[in-house]
Amino acid sequence: MNKRITLFILLMINIIGLLAQEVLNSVLLEPVFVEVSIGDMESTTRNHLVPFAFEIPFESGRDTSLTQTIYLAEQIGQTGYITEITYRYFIRNSWFVDERMRFYMAITDETVFSNTSASSWIPYEEFTLVYDNVTNLNKPIDASYWHTFVLDQPFEYTGGNLVIMAIWELDDWTWGRAEWYNTPTPGNNRTIRSQQAGNAFGTAQAVVAFQPNIILSMMTEKQPTNVSLSSFTSNVTIDNVIELKWTTASENNIFGFQVLRNDTNISASATEISPIIPATNSSLKSNYSFTDTEVYSGKVYYYWIFIRNNDGSSIHTHSIRVEMNEIEIPAFSETTTISRAFPNPIRVGETTNFIVDVKENEIATLQMFNVRGQLVHEVVDIQQGNRKISWNGRDINNFEVASGVYFYRLSSPSTFIVQRMVIVR
Repeated sequence: MNKRITLFILLMINIIGLLAQEVLNSVLLEPVFVEVSIGDMESTTRNHLVPFAFEIPFESGRDTSLTQTIYLAEQIGQTGYITEITYRYFIRNSWFVDERMRFYMAITDETVFSNTSASSWIPYEEFTLVYDNVTNLNKPIDASYWHTFVLDQPFEYTGGNLVIMAIWELDDWTWGRAEWYNTPTPGNNRTIRSQQAGNAFGTAQAVVAFQPNIILSMMTEKQPTNVSLSSFTSNVTIDNVIELKWTTASENNIFGFQVLRNDTNISASATEISPIIPATNSSLKSNYSFTDTEVYSGKVYYYWIFIRNNDGSSIHTHSIRVEMNEIEIPAFSETTTISRAFPNPIRVGETTNFIVDVKENEIATLQMFNVRGQLVHEVVDIQQGNRKISWNGRDINNFEVASGVYFYRLSSPSTFIVQRMVIVR
């Protein structure tokens, strides 16, 4: 009897422990943010020779523009709350700023628009207004840009075909041309459009076999079934590098992780900056990290963790934003030291910095040498204490030094440190 009681108690402890872990995971595992790209994001073709194709979602050369575009459920492949939408556009000539834009969303059973009659439009009353703001898209001409519209309220997408209605109204019409990147949908008219002033809703000028290239940022209510990401954090170190750390509560059938980076919050144009970091595929907590050393003081970076599955599919996290602020000077040290140059590398004509800490009762000298061992710059009589020393890339005659590898040396009665930096064109 005692043995049975003991086993029962142990069983209950295990059950309580599992329940507690489940509750803990539900608290720690934040919702996953994913981005769904529809269309050829790398395409340089704006289809401006095809009638109406580049005029969706907005016809920028008119004072009124109204479009509806259908995106199929299989193109989206996720459910959750849509929080942002991103489009890519090319500014061909003069542009205008601070114009009112509105986006509406709805779920529909329709897959195409059959004709230009009023009956082809998805009824207005089926839509939910998700964005209504004065928006500035002004940029230099003859270049492509991405723009993210952060929705005023998330749209709950539970499946089915998504239709996005875009309305553009100019208070003061000015000729301009922005060409939007689109992908053909041969034989399937996925967009219906109207662009004339005073048009009543439901009056169309064309149905076209194109969809605007779009990125849907979505928040899912649960983790993917094969990975539970419990944290993704960043830290700027005293050496002016960015340490990224992430933790998974469990993994299964994961090939590995990669870190993506961009200077804007757009994953489609982000760069892979890490090798593939192998996954542990453990049912226990696993910790990962990557250090980004190619960063510059004063800049802002966005990072994503790209999760590659063994079956070839992939998903990535929502971005985290890291701002490279001025480094906090460390406390007085008992040794004479120098930090790594930051930023490193720099371009010709730019400035790099060093944190130098000279111990009490010492005087130090900082010298710069080229690869031939020639002295190009020096700072003498660096007194005790810590300070930031900057070098503007000029030699002792105040001429800009050439690109290449340089060595900086800190010397004092107790210290002799040599490190390397690079100047690029």
